[in-house]
Amino acid sequence: VLGADFFAANVTYGGIRQAENRYGANRKLSQILLNILMGVNPESVYVTQGKVPAQLRPRKPYGEWLTSAFHMRKDLGALQARIKSQEIETFKEKASILPRFNAFGSLAENSHDLTSGGESFAMGIKGTMDILDPSYVPRWKKAKHLQSQLKHEETILKDQIASTLAEEVAKYETLVADVAVVEKTFQDAGEAVTQTAKLYQEGRKSIADLLEMR
Repeated sequence: VLGADFFAANVTYGGIRQAENRYGANRKLSQILLNILMGVNPESVYVTQGKVPAQLRPRKPYGEWLTSAFHMRKDLGALQARIKSQEIETFKEKASILPRFNAFGSLAENSHDLTSGGESFAMGIKGTMDILDPSYVPRWKKAKHLQSQLKHEETILKDQIASTLAEEVAKYETLVADVAVVEKTFQDAGEAVTQTAKLYQEGRKSIADLLEMR
């Protein structure tokens, strides 16, 4: 092997090893992220089953993905539960200015002797109302403001979910569509390596050419 070809081959070989290191690191990172999403030990070894389909499955409408995401996101569910609770609290504060009514009644048995008796009873409804309650308006406004703030947070979270989902759906469809292209490219590269190896054995290609093809 000539000196220039030897060092050029070493450079190419170094690039191949660097690519292997990158792929190994990316694989490990993907494994950790997958474990985190599944809620298990990040360093657990998880063996994926099957393979990515070469043909894209029937496309699921984005609206269905989004509805499913909204239903499954626990953080969104917790926020919506807080909104419902705050809506009840806001209504209670608003209604606290209304009159409050209480019903009352009494019954008495009056006996003057052992053979006769009489009954007397009273019934009524009493209403009370806070005419001057300086804390009413601030309390109601505070409750209403908190309700509006929670709804604003819900809108932001839904937008984030929708945006992230749109990006991931596009990535997924692109990756699946690329599988067939990558497989064909891999086959072509293998054939190119085989033919270049023959030419190298015949002395018509250098070792640098062969490693570059690899």
